[in-house]
Amino acid sequence: MLTGTAGRAVAVPFPVGTGVDELTAQVSAALDTLVAAGGAGDDPERVLVLADVAGGSPARVALGEALAGRAEVVTGANLPMLIDALFGAETTPAAELARRVAASAQAGIRNLGSQIREGGVPA
Repeated sequence: MLTGTAGRAVAVPFPVGTGVDELTAQVSAALDTLVAAGGAGDDPERVLVLADVAGGSPARVALGEALAGRAEVVTGANLPMLIDALFGAETTPAAELARRVAASAQAGIRNLGSQIREGGVPA
């Protein structure tokens, strides 16, 4: 609803019971699909992987791809980060997009209850 179709984004499911080897194969296949379809502009440096928790299996698997030079990885995924990534995916190199979405994620985190009690909510 906020961004329209995901376009060049691919979600890799990681349901309970999925092993790391299976996840690794799924992530690798998703990257291969993006590059083959031109979704990464045939340039692996255009691939950005968003993962939930640093140190978790998805992040560790994605870091393997980063070490192989196939992607950039940012952890702590949240909605502001995802929206920024989707809007910049087609025009922004992955390394620059990684820096931008990390800043978006941090800016999107607020303790609104405390801010309201202390005199209002800043824009």
